[in-house]
Formats: sequence, C-alpha cells, structure tokens
Amino acid sequence: MTIISIVRGQIKARRIGPVTRSPVIPFSMNNYTLKEGRNGTRFFVGEPKDIRGADNSDSLTLKLYSLVLATGRKDPVPPDARVISIRMDGFKYGTECHQFIPFHRSPRESYYTYQMFGDQKIQATFYVENEISYLAGICIYVENSMTFEYNYRKKIMKDLMKLPKYLSEELRIQENESSRLLETRPPIEHPDSSFVDDIPTENWKIKYCNRFERDVMTTCFDESVYHKEWNTVVKRWITHKCIHCLNHLDLPPSYDSLPNV
Repeated sequence: MTIISIVRGQIKARRIGPVTRSPVIPFSMNNYTLKEGRNGTRFFVGEPKDIRGADNSDSLTLKLYSLVLATGRKDPVPPDARVISIRMDGFKYGTECHQFIPFHRSPRESYYTYQMFGDQKIQATFYVENEISYLAGICIYVENSMTFEYNYRKKIMKDLMKLPKYLSEELRIQENESSRLLETRPPIEHPDSSFVDDIPTENWKIKYCNRFERDVMTTCFDESVYHKEWNTVVKRWITHKCIHCLNHLDLPPSYDSLPNV
C-alpha cells in the first residue's frame, strides 16, 4: 500500500453519488447468511475463507462498528460481515438488504430513491411521501476484509442521521395528542415527581417494540419500560409495562450497586 494509493482511496471515500430511482448493487450477495443483531441491525456475512489472512480485519471491524454506533445502534459487527443493513424508526426490513418498508400503509404516490456515498461503500435509501424525502435505511458494503477502513467516513453516517425522520400520519396524531395531554395536564402536587398514579408522564418517544412488531410511544423510568397507545374503543390512552423491551434495554446499574469511592 503506497501513499499515492491511500490518497486516492481517501478521495474516492468523499464521493457523493447522484440520487437515483434504482439501487446500486456493488457485488453479488449469493451464498451470504443473514445474522440479526439484538438492537435491530442486520448483517449479511460471507464465508469464513473470506477473512483468512487479512491483517487489517480488526481495524476494519472497529471502523464498521463506529459507523453502526453513529446510527444509535450498539450491535457488534461480525468480522465476516459483507453488508450491514440498518433500518430507521418507522420502517421494517424488506427481502433485499436495501429495502426498508413503512410499518403503516403508505400512499399510492409514494416512492423510493437511493444515493451512494464513497467508492460504492455506503448507500442510503430514501422514502418519499408528499414530495418530502425521509431517510428509510442505510446499507454499508464490504466486498472483502482487505478493504481499508479509510474507505468509510463516519461523517457520512452522522450527516445522514441529521435528515428528517419519518412518522406516519397515525403516529403523528399519537405524538401530537400525547404532547397536548401532557401540556394540559393539571400541575403535579409534588413538582419533583414525574409520575401520577405511578404512570410516567414525561420523556415519551417513538420506539420499535419487537413484541408488538411496530412503533409505539415508549418511555423508561425506575428500571422499567412503558408503552402507551390510544385505545379507540374506550377513547383514552392505555399505559402498560413491557417486560420484553426491558430485557433488551441497556440500563445503568442501580445506585445501591455502585462502589463507594
């Protein structure tokens, strides 16, 4: 590896491709195996023979993991990963690594666009609804483990994560209604408390629940995970604890378990 080739590689890593209506497939994905990360990341892994003798495989794996972290996921990257597929909130995976489909029914006039970054290393999938483009998911391509880490720029991932996030009309209504109810709720008798009748009233966010297989209003408090949904039958919000999400949540240690220093 010469200095000239390194400089050329770094220049190629800064490329920004055109927005297209068809995805780019950098290499064949035949005989790849799908691995699911605990936090929702998908890894398409190659044969073990692909990584033998690669003296830069460790540094490449660490760089790829930093790209995954930039999206808010904490799934370790397998050393034989060849494609990393990361969906955004509000979308589920399709049959192909670059397919990300809204959970809720999309309008007929909606469509997808794609954009490649670097030397065919990172591809973004965009979902376009009402002429507004939303980031639906990201694919990271690793043709082989001899690829050098400088081919992948973390800044690309950070810039993509700043783009508008998609909420279906149903989720927008839920989020707006939740905000309105919290704003109009009577003052709490004890201002330092975030609960009324042991039900969380603050820090609600849209999160994906694997148990329900959809996005729901979610908050965490006192080492518990709560979901809230609008019940159309009784016409009120229903709040409940979710043990499944709690088991997949990285919680800090309790105060009592911290060592005295």
